[in-house]
This record gives sequence, structure tokens and C-alpha cells, in this order.
Amino acid sequence: MRADATAVHIAQLCRDALSHRFYGVCVNSRWLGTARQALGHAGPRLVGVIGFPLGACGTAVKAYAAADAVARG
Repeated sequence: MRADATAVHIAQLCRDALSHRFYGVCVNSRWLGTARQALGHAGPRLVGVIGFPLGACGTAVKAYAAADAVARG
């Protein structure tokens, strides 16, 4: 959930999650595709956040972001 996370950070997070058998990995929705690719479909559950950190956007924006998150992984 680091604001300054890079693809390298996400890849390392996913490697750690796989090697330590984490239940899940939580990432900003911008990184869902990258994390899904690194985790595959049999690894830890992938969790993406919508409207993080303040949730101040409207319902329509959140609905679009949720649909986009599902499409990313």
C-alpha cells in the first residue's frame, strides 16, 4: 500500500507472499495486474482497494474502479 511502490516492490511482495505462504496480498488497484501475474491463480488471494485511502470519491467512481479492479485480476 506504499504510495511510492514500483513494479519491483510489487514483485518482491508477491515472491515473499508465495515463499511464506501468506493468505493474501493487498495492493493498490493500480498494481492488480502486476500482482496477479506474479502470483498466478493458485497462490495467495489478491486484494485490491477502492477509494483508498480516504474514500472521498463518489459511488459511480467507486463502481467503475471496482469493475476495473476485477478486470485487472
